[in-house]
Amino acid sequence: MLKKETGIALVTALFFLLFISMAWFTFSSLGPWEAWMVKNQLESGQAAYLAETGIQQALWRLEQDWDWRNWGGSLPSSAWSGSHGSDVDGNYYEWNGNLGDDGQSYLVKIRDNGIIKDKIVSTGTADSSSRTVELELASAFDYGLYSYGQMEFKSRSFSVAGDNINGYVYSKDNIIDSSGFLSADKITGKFQGGPGNFFFFPKKIPMPELNVTSYITDLNSYKSTMDTYIQILELFSFLWGDNRSTIDDNLPFNNNKYFNNPSGITIRGDHSFLAPYAVGFKYAVDIGGSWGGIPNSQTTIDAGKTVVVKGNAVIRNRLVVNGRFFINGNLNIYDNIPGEHNGITIGSGGLLYIGGNLHAETKHHDSNDAFLVNGGLYVKGDIFIDNAYADDVDRYHCVTVNNTVFANANFEITDDVRGNEASAGRGLIVINNPTSTAGTMDHAAIFGDDILNNNQNHPLFILVINDLLIKDGIGALENLYGFIYNGGKLSRTEAGDFSKISPTKVKGGGIIASDYGDLLTGGAITYRDFKSQLYNLGFTDNKDYVRPVLWKEEN
Repeated sequence: MLKKETGIALVTALFFLLFISMAWFTFSSLGPWEAWMVKNQLESGQAAYLAETGIQQALWRLEQDWDWRNWGGSLPSSAWSGSHGSDVDGNYYEWNGNLGDDGQSYLVKIRDNGIIKDKIVSTGTADSSSRTVELELASAFDYGLYSYGQMEFKSRSFSVAGDNINGYVYSKDNIIDSSGFLSADKITGKFQGGPGNFFFFPKKIPMPELNVTSYITDLNSYKSTMDTYIQILELFSFLWGDNRSTIDDNLPFNNNKYFNNPSGITIRGDHSFLAPYAVGFKYAVDIGGSWGGIPNSQTTIDAGKTVVVKGNAVIRNRLVVNGRFFINGNLNIYDNIPGEHNGITIGSGGLLYIGGNLHAETKHHDSNDAFLVNGGLYVKGDIFIDNAYADDVDRYHCVTVNNTVFANANFEITDDVRGNEASAGRGLIVINNPTSTAGTMDHAAIFGDDILNNNQNHPLFILVINDLLIKDGIGALENLYGFIYNGGKLSRTEAGDFSKISPTKVKGGGIIASDYGDLLTGGAITYRDFKSQLYNLGFTDNKDYVRPVLWKEEN
């Protein structure tokens, strides 16, 4: 019995020794493996932080200068390290960085093959570990149709396609299309119905902000120039003073004059203000109309000539401004006689500054370009232009804008607004209008007829701070190459009568609005990228061009 028990004890002891040996071997081998795991996790975390460092550096650079495709040519990008390149996936700009340790570095690429437009790809490396982070970028300017509020498509089909790149639709809030009217390459937002090419970004794309400071600075500068001329004219009024209240002839003004009759002055006939003289009117002036029974054609301010009106001005014939015309008060243009082509032509070097309001009626104008702006028109108050033909027949006698129109208050045009169809450059209408209130203008900016421009080399930009009403078409007659920005609500009818709305036909450009009323009732937009021009027009916040919308991490 003892012999058997001794044998069992021996076997038990051997098994115990085997177990202890195996446990010792296991734990002794786990030590280096755990150390390797800890080291690998630490390096992987460091690589992820390095990749995010590259992302943040790229965002900082883009906030200084959004146009990465042209980096290296001017400050501040000329001071940054990096180089341009391309591969099968597209173009990119890349650079390397580190945190003072060659074993811890990152490689950053800004690429043009993102979901919407661009993306940042950053790879961090810490010794033997690497991590890659991608950040998708987008902006309101990348969309053919953008809304900060809800969009609803009704009545008729609406398509958004692409020109050089695809055409996209975005809404921060809902996109409602229960009947499938909308077709687009990509749709971003909370989409209800329609096609399946839909993306939802966790980060919203804010409405871009239009900065009108530069336009107001120009407005104040022109007023200062006008005030200086008035001071000089009054200083030398003993030499140049003229007390006449009436002038009836067709003779040019070929010397310095300062008309100072307190009752104002009425000038009839066909007159030219010739360079290099200055003519001032201390009080009101009424220019144009027939003289001697013969309708006159126009009043011309010659290139290099300056005319200053301290009070109000009335023009009864066509005003051609090739020089500078400063009016401290209001300008009224009346068209009382058929056959007299009233209106304004501002030459390419001309400037018309109005310190009050511009009110023009050109109903008897029987040809195109009742208002032709090749130079600058800056109005501190309201602009109201009624150039609908007397018999209400559309004759294309419209406002043609080939340069800059700035209104610092309300704005209304009853007929077509056109861009140039012959030359290169751009047309620009900027309206710093107040928020709509009940009264004579339910909307602070009103376009009574079509907005059109059929020249892709000369886009038309319409930038409106607050609400905008377009009563007829957007490119309905001849398309629109251009861009519309509306910081308020964009409406197409005053009473919801969809039958009166012409289609939207943006041949190359886009529309951005904070909110849409009845716009989305049929039409087509072919997107065109105007970002390189928009910065100089007042969209000066670099962040608006490169909003981060989606993070993606790859091991």
